[in-house]
Amino acid sequence: GYGRIVNISSEASFGNPFLVVYGAAKAGIIGLTHNLAVEGARAGIGVNALAPQATTRKHPYMMGLEGGEAPPTRLGSVDQVAPVAAYLCHELCKLNGRVLWAGSGIASEFRTYKTAKKLFEILAQARQMAQPDSKSAVFVDRRRADR
Repeated sequence: GYGRIVNISSEASFGNPFLVVYGAAKAGIIGLTHNLAVEGARAGIGVNALAPQATTRKHPYMMGLEGGEAPPTRLGSVDQVAPVAAYLCHELCKLNGRVLWAGSGIASEFRTYKTAKKLFEILAQARQMAQPDSKSAVFVDRRRADR
Protein backbone atom coordinates (compact mmCIF):
# COMPACT_ATOMS: atom_id res chain seq x y z
CA GLY A 1 0.00 0.00 0.00
CA TYR A 2 0.86 3.63 -0.20
CA GLY A 3 -0.25 6.72 1.61
CA ARG A 4 1.02 9.88 3.22
CA ILE A 5 -0.30 11.90 6.15
CA VAL A 6 1.18 15.30 6.97
CA ASN A 7 0.07 16.70 10.31
CA ILE A 8 0.57 20.40 11.00
CA SER A 9 2.27 21.18 14.29
CA SER A 10 4.17 24.20 15.52
CA GLU A 11 7.42 25.12 17.21
CA ALA A 12 5.11 26.60 19.86
CA SER A 13 4.91 23.03 21.19
CA PHE A 14 8.35 23.69 22.73
CA GLY A 15 7.12 26.75 24.60
CA ASN A 16 5.96 30.17 23.52
CA PRO A 17 4.70 33.09 25.59
CA PHE A 18 0.93 33.62 25.54
CA LEU A 19 0.34 30.39 23.57
CA VAL A 20 0.02 27.76 26.32
CA VAL A 21 -3.13 26.06 25.04
CA TYR A 22 -2.05 26.31 21.41
CA GLY A 23 1.42 24.92 22.20
CA ALA A 24 -0.02 22.02 24.20
CA ALA A 25 -2.38 21.12 21.37
CA LYS A 26 0.45 21.22 18.82
CA ALA A 27 2.59 19.01 21.09
CA GLY A 28 -0.27 16.51 21.07
CA ILE A 29 -0.10 16.45 17.28
CA ILE A 30 3.55 15.42 17.52
CA GLY A 31 2.58 12.49 19.76
CA LEU A 32 -0.22 11.58 17.36
CA THR A 33 2.25 11.68 14.47
CA HIS A 34 4.73 9.34 16.18
CA ASN A 35 2.04 6.80 17.03
CA LEU A 36 0.30 6.92 13.65
CA ALA A 37 3.69 6.44 11.98
CA VAL A 38 4.12 3.13 13.79
CA GLU A 39 0.58 2.00 12.93
CA GLY A 40 0.72 3.14 9.31
CA ALA A 41 4.14 1.67 8.50
CA ARG A 42 2.67 -1.83 8.13
CA ALA A 43 0.40 -0.57 5.36
CA GLY A 44 3.01 1.60 3.64
CA ILE A 45 1.56 4.82 5.02
CA GLY A 46 4.12 7.45 5.99
CA VAL A 47 3.10 9.89 8.72
CA ASN A 48 5.08 13.04 9.45
CA ALA A 49 4.45 16.43 10.99
CA LEU A 50 5.36 19.85 9.67
CA ALA A 51 5.94 22.86 11.91
CA PRO A 52 5.74 25.78 9.49
CA GLN A 53 6.99 29.26 10.18
CA ALA A 54 5.23 31.67 7.89
CA THR A 55 3.31 34.88 8.27
CA THR A 56 -0.46 34.54 8.07
CA ARG A 57 -3.37 36.89 8.78
CA LYS A 58 -3.52 35.78 12.44
CA HIS A 59 0.11 36.64 13.24
CA PRO A 60 -0.30 40.34 14.06
CA TYR A 61 -2.81 39.42 16.78
CA MET A 62 -0.80 36.48 18.12
CA MET A 63 2.31 38.63 18.33
CA GLY A 64 0.55 41.45 20.19
CA LEU A 65 0.95 43.91 17.31
CA GLU A 66 -1.49 46.72 16.88
CA GLY A 67 -4.10 46.50 14.11
CA GLY A 68 -2.12 47.99 11.21
CA GLU A 69 1.35 46.66 12.07
CA ALA A 70 2.78 43.91 9.91
CA PRO A 71 4.67 40.99 11.46
CA PRO A 72 8.44 40.83 10.90
CA THR A 73 9.45 39.64 7.44
CA ARG A 74 11.90 37.15 9.00
CA LEU A 75 8.92 34.84 9.56
CA GLY A 76 8.84 34.04 5.88
CA SER A 77 5.87 33.23 3.72
CA VAL A 78 3.63 30.27 3.04
CA ASP A 79 5.17 29.68 -0.40
CA GLN A 80 8.49 28.97 1.32
CA VAL A 81 6.88 26.17 3.36
CA ALA A 82 4.80 24.54 0.59
CA PRO A 83 7.69 22.64 -1.07
CA VAL A 84 8.44 20.82 2.20
CA ALA A 85 4.77 19.86 2.59
CA ALA A 86 4.73 18.64 -1.03
CA TYR A 87 7.85 16.54 -0.45
CA LEU A 88 6.33 14.90 2.63
CA CYS A 89 3.31 13.90 0.51
CA HIS A 90 5.36 12.49 -2.35
CA GLU A 91 5.67 8.78 -3.02
CA LEU A 92 9.48 9.02 -3.02
CA CYS A 93 9.54 10.44 0.52
CA LYS A 94 10.75 7.67 2.83
CA LEU A 95 10.55 9.70 6.05
CA ASN A 96 8.20 8.34 8.68
CA GLY A 97 7.47 9.60 12.19
CA ARG A 98 9.50 12.76 11.69
CA VAL A 99 8.78 16.35 12.66
CA LEU A 100 10.13 18.89 10.19
CA TRP A 101 10.37 22.66 10.60
CA ALA A 102 10.19 24.86 7.52
CA GLY A 103 10.40 28.60 7.08
CA SER A 104 12.29 31.35 5.28
CA GLY A 105 13.58 28.89 2.69
CA ILE A 106 15.10 26.54 5.30
CA ALA A 107 13.98 23.08 6.41
CA SER A 108 15.27 21.17 9.41
CA GLU A 109 14.19 18.31 11.65
CA PHE A 110 13.13 18.42 15.28
CA ARG A 111 14.51 15.40 17.12
CA THR A 112 13.84 14.07 20.59
CA TYR A 113 16.46 12.01 22.37
CA LYS A 114 16.38 9.78 25.39
CA THR A 115 19.50 10.09 27.49
CA ALA A 116 21.68 7.04 27.88
CA LYS A 117 21.91 7.37 31.66
CA LYS A 118 19.15 7.19 34.16
CA LEU A 119 18.22 10.45 35.85
CA PHE A 120 19.20 9.10 39.27
CA GLU A 121 22.68 8.27 38.00
CA ILE A 122 23.06 11.79 36.61
CA LEU A 123 21.94 13.33 39.91
CA ALA A 124 24.32 11.10 41.88
CA GLN A 125 27.23 12.24 39.70
CA ALA A 126 26.23 15.87 40.17
CA ARG A 127 26.18 15.41 43.94
CA GLN A 128 29.66 13.88 43.86
CA MET A 129 31.03 16.78 41.82
CA ALA A 130 29.45 19.47 44.00
CA GLN A 131 31.46 20.69 46.96
CA PRO A 132 29.40 21.92 49.95
CA ASP A 133 31.62 25.00 50.39
CA SER A 134 31.81 25.84 46.69
CA LYS A 135 29.83 28.80 45.37
CA SER A 136 29.26 26.89 42.13
CA ALA A 137 27.81 23.80 43.82
CA VAL A 138 24.69 22.48 42.18
CA PHE A 139 23.55 20.55 45.23
CA VAL A 140 24.33 21.51 48.80
CA ASP A 141 23.67 19.08 51.60
CA ARG A 142 22.39 21.44 54.29
CA ARG A 143 23.34 19.04 57.10
CA ARG A 144 26.99 19.20 56.06
CA ALA A 145 26.98 22.93 55.25
CA ASP A 146 25.69 23.86 58.74
CA ARG A 147 28.50 22.04 60.61
